[in-house]
Amino acid sequence: MQAVILVGGEGTRLRPLTTTVPSRFMPLVDRPFIVYMLEWLKQHGVEDVVLAMGYLPTAVRNVLGDGSAYGLRLRYVEEPDPRGTAGALKFAESLLDDRSSCSTATSSPT
Repeated sequence: MQAVILVGGEGTRLRPLTTTVPSRFMPLVDRPFIVYMLEWLKQHGVEDVVLAMGYLPTAVRNVLGDGSAYGLRLRYVEEPDPRGTAGALKFAESLLDDRSSCSTATSSPT
């Protein structure tokens, strides 16, 4: 199973803390927030995570690497300039499996 995490924001609401550290690496109790997200995804069957990046992408790659430390495959896409949520997902599109092969749960009205 795959997941996409949008990690392109500058974290302006957390300034000045995020001037040199991406907001996703801000510590929450004992580790960076993004590590909690990766662990949660792993626990729920995700094996492949695509990170759509914008702000300080080199820092993200340097800290997370290929994802083997988390039992995941991490892949990265970088927006050349901010294009919003849709733009980030469009850049990630080539790394995503065909949605038609995914199973979906449906419910009938009661």
